[in-house]
Amino acid sequence: MNLRSLQLNLMSNYIGSGYVIILTLVTIPYYLEILGAEAYGLIGFFTFLQTALTMLDLGFNQFFGRQAAHAKGKHEGFVLLADLLKSLEVYFIALAFLLIAVSMPASSWMSVNWFSSNEIGSADIQKCLQLMLANICIQMLVRLYRNGILGFENQVWLNGALIFISTFRFLGALLFIIFISDNIVHFFILQLFIVCLELALLGFKFYHLLPAGLNLKFRFNLSTLGQNIPLAFSIAFTSFLWILTTQYDKFLLSKLLPLKEFGYFSLLAFAISGVVFIAVPIRQAIQPRLTFFIAQGKLKKSLSLYRQSSHYVSLLTGAFVVFLVFFAEPLFLGWTRDQQASQWVSQTLYLFALGNWFLAMQSILVALQIANGDLRIHLRATTFFFIVQVPLIYWAAIEYGVIGVGITWLALRIIFFLLVTPLVHKTFAKELHLSWLFRDVLPVFSIQLIVGKSLSSLITYQFISSSPYTILILAGLGLTILFSGILISNHTHSFLISKYNNWRVT
Repeated sequence: MNLRSLQLNLMSNYIGSGYVIILTLVTIPYYLEILGAEAYGLIGFFTFLQTALTMLDLGFNQFFGRQAAHAKGKHEGFVLLADLLKSLEVYFIALAFLLIAVSMPASSWMSVNWFSSNEIGSADIQKCLQLMLANICIQMLVRLYRNGILGFENQVWLNGALIFISTFRFLGALLFIIFISDNIVHFFILQLFIVCLELALLGFKFYHLLPAGLNLKFRFNLSTLGQNIPLAFSIAFTSFLWILTTQYDKFLLSKLLPLKEFGYFSLLAFAISGVVFIAVPIRQAIQPRLTFFIAQGKLKKSLSLYRQSSHYVSLLTGAFVVFLVFFAEPLFLGWTRDQQASQWVSQTLYLFALGNWFLAMQSILVALQIANGDLRIHLRATTFFFIVQVPLIYWAAIEYGVIGVGITWLALRIIFFLLVTPLVHKTFAKELHLSWLFRDVLPVFSIQLIVGKSLSSLITYQFISSSPYTILILAGLGLTILFSGILISNHTHSFLISKYNNWRVT
């Protein structure tokens, strides 16, 4: 795979993710207005549940994508891949039946004892929870095929499929609640049909990518899974800790907050998830290539790719985070047209946004470790921090509510970044850390913070919200913050100089 293909994959990842973000931005205000804040709280809980229950795949989905990349990179291993595929299909189908059986009594208890609702009855909440879990069961197989397609680096097609499915998932759902039914139970029934369509589409494509002649009969080979359990479980435990680290606060707040306020918190969570949406396409694009380079012993190329990707994650997520930190309230008011929601969100969003910038940098750090097949440092560090985080966030949530959770979350992310990052870099490349930190990561983010603070002092909330050109002003502010980072981006300078020299030669 050449550099052009990598750039094409990265571009397609951003187009796919960008399309999803745009659809979400368009539909959320209507969900909030038509369905109500409590119903949107249930949608937010569904989003949390989707992320939380990915831990049940035991790391095999990510490992499967890694094996697909290895098979493609070495032109061998497809027999093992097929054996792993069929075994994992059996595992996920069996797990789905178990989860559906458990969901019956669990959903009944949660509908009465977990959520505080004034508008939605417990019977409807119970039905919604059962539909959520059925949807998540199907998503386990969807993720299996998606990771396989990613491993084969067929990301352009995958993003085309994402755009197709997302159109039904968001625009289709919006038209449904406007013209057919605004009942939240019916909304989740529609989402179940859509995920079935996604399963059929991705499953067909992945099987089409496999070479002819493989044994694809329905079977379960425990020895195949057993051979791969050490690395798969390392990835699983990493994912488990990652999920608990990022979702534990949502779990607590779904119980402590009234469902209406949890709906507002879900808006906040969606906004800061934009940081992950920006970072994930870069990680998805480089992970197979990074793994391939290291498998081939091309360490210099792998570190160069890692540094470049870290730089652009810092640059792009930094611009978004700084924009949220300084302009959250006018942004949310212009977006949702809900004064109460925008005020509630803006009080604490800056804490979670800054914490998510550090989390985005941590995700690139994990990509380096997965590519090397060595997750020991990450596992130990994340385990330790999680043990510390659980009681701290619980105490903060009980004593100080959302603001306490936000402060604790940010403090833990900063400490993790300062302590663990140099240790990982020292393990894989002793001379890497200082140049990575002071050339690739911090300069662009620092200048963006300075520019964002200066702009917020010059252009006030009152001026933005009272102007007939609110959207244009906000867009201009965001672009100014972004380009301030680009202006001092050494990697961008090198890229442009290289392109200019090539143009002169030709």
